[in-house]
Amino acid sequence: MNFDEIIKRSHEVLDLKSDKQLADILGISQQNFSNKKKKGTLFPEIVRVISELHPEVNLDWVVNGRGSKVFANFSGNPAAKPNPINIPLLTEIIDTIEDALDRHGKSMTPSKKAAAIAMLYAKHSGETTTAADDADRIADMVGEDE
Repeated sequence: MNFDEIIKRSHEVLDLKSDKQLADILGISQQNFSNKKKKGTLFPEIVRVISELHPEVNLDWVVNGRGSKVFANFSGNPAAKPNPINIPLLTEIIDTIEDALDRHGKSMTPSKKAAAIAMLYAKHSGETTTAADDADRIADMVGEDE
């Protein structure tokens, strides 16, 4: 998972030319956008907005670059879309990792954070357990002292 690629694909889906336009669509300031982009915490908001504005778009393509950009058999009914991304789980994982890093006084580079998010998402996407214990372990293993 590469945040720059997610933003690039988001620009493509939403037909945007700049990060400022994306910040406007997300309803956040340019400064907040830049801070979240630097921290690697923007993509749950991006996924939510794309899902709402363009239900025909394959969110797995937006986040991971896998599959086709648009569902070939999309019926126009957002509830019928075979969306492989569990947005509440993804948001929970990101929030949990952020909280665990804060509790441990550590930080992660966006690429390490993306790897941790992807690992936790893959592990928990078919389960009903939470990601909190794993996030604490990741903070201990991967986090860098601030």
